[in-house]
Amino acid sequence: MTFVIDTPFDLPDAPKDESYEEVVRGLPGIKHWFQVDADLVQLTVGNVAIWRDKLATNAVFTQGTVGQQAPFVPGAFGDWPGIDLDGIDDEYLLSPTDIDTNAPFTWIVIFKGAAGPSSQQLLSNYVAPNDGTLLSINTGGFVRAQHGNGGVTDTEVMVSQTTIALFSVSSSLIKLRVNGKPTLTAATDNNGSTSTLRLGRLNSGGSQPAGSVYAEVILCQADLFTDLDLIKNLEAFASLGYGVALP
Repeated sequence: MTFVIDTPFDLPDAPKDESYEEVVRGLPGIKHWFQVDADLVQLTVGNVAIWRDKLATNAVFTQGTVGQQAPFVPGAFGDWPGIDLDGIDDEYLLSPTDIDTNAPFTWIVIFKGAAGPSSQQLLSNYVAPNDGTLLSINTGGFVRAQHGNGGVTDTEVMVSQTTIALFSVSSSLIKLRVNGKPTLTAATDNNGSTSTLRLGRLNSGGSQPAGSVYAEVILCQADLFTDLDLIKNLEAFASLGYGVALP
């Protein structure tokens, strides 16, 4: 799957012949790129058992329990497929455990979601009481990023609306940007974690499941917010490829 810029953007220094894949692979500190694609998932009766890293590392999101596996959905994002978590008990764990939220990082998630009866954890390496990090949708349907004791809440997620969320922490500062809107910031105690990264649940207790459809998860061990033009370029591709509504 490759998206090619063929529409002029307000990015005068961005190469107009650059592909989406080139942009992602060139992200500073990139560790893993999980893009839903038939070639990158292993299915069990139509459900995703293993989701492989597009960068061809040995990293995978896995779920061995059939009842907690989410279906692979062709056309979930227009021409592109998705993984549809049920909001009950579906979840995936990253292996190996190589994401460190004590060091500067950025998580990028492209998804569809909506409000639910409890917070829904899109990604989390949270450890009680207040260690680690989470990117979630709160009960009001707003995207929320939390790191240690610090948190920031941004744009409301509408039902079936494709959303791109970028969440970074460095120098004890949380940064959250949703669908190209202005970056929000908040202070944090820099109390991260190296525990297992989970997709769709909070922690080992399995609480706060996410009823969301995922298109991509990109994990970088760097703060991408130091280059806002790079972020805007990435958002522009998401707008073209997935129909993300940008301002």
